[in-house]
Amino acid sequence: MVEKAGLYGDSLTLTCILYEANITVSSTAIVENGKLGKNTYALGTQIEEGDFVGLHADTDNTYANTGGLPVVEYANTTGGWIGIVKSQPVFHKIPTTTQTTWDSTRLTSGYYRVASVVFPTLNMAFKAQSKGDGTPIENGAPLSWDISEGAFIDFGVPDGATIGGLFSFHYNASDDTNILVGCGFVPGSTGNTDAAGFTVA
Repeated sequence: MVEKAGLYGDSLTLTCILYEANITVSSTAIVENGKLGKNTYALGTQIEEGDFVGLHADTDNTYANTGGLPVVEYANTTGGWIGIVKSQPVFHKIPTTTQTTWDSTRLTSGYYRVASVVFPTLNMAFKAQSKGDGTPIENGAPLSWDISEGAFIDFGVPDGATIGGLFSFHYNASDDTNILVGCGFVPGSTGNTDAAGFTVA
């Protein structure tokens, strides 16, 4: 965790969707004077301001499902970390029932929290066309520009290519589909060398 007073520098900051696993909704909270009368929410993996986060790899984390926002999760040894949560997370839309599945329905319904995330080694991100119908582009995958296709493609063919200066924030397994491209120096995590991220021991 990074203390806010110790967070310096001017790097790319993006609003991100937080993957925090299940959201358990309860209406049975008890306080001093009896029942609270309002729902309470418990998160499977709660993310807070100052936490290190990595890209959440999931086939439902497409540009269309997320409205172009990246999806991040609490840093782990597989995906490593790529950013630091810069603001206090807030609900995008508050669910009225417990959410146990991460899929396109939950994403398009907005049942998740969001926060500003700073990416220390990135200086830019842009929306671009990609081709993923031959080799799907995974979250964090290194990219190269295919002149003949006029689109970005997975640079790790076969998987395991060294991360260069470009990677995809989103998943894509279709042709002529938008992704958010990240620009800057980001290595591959030793837990998954085909995904952008710093190593977590």
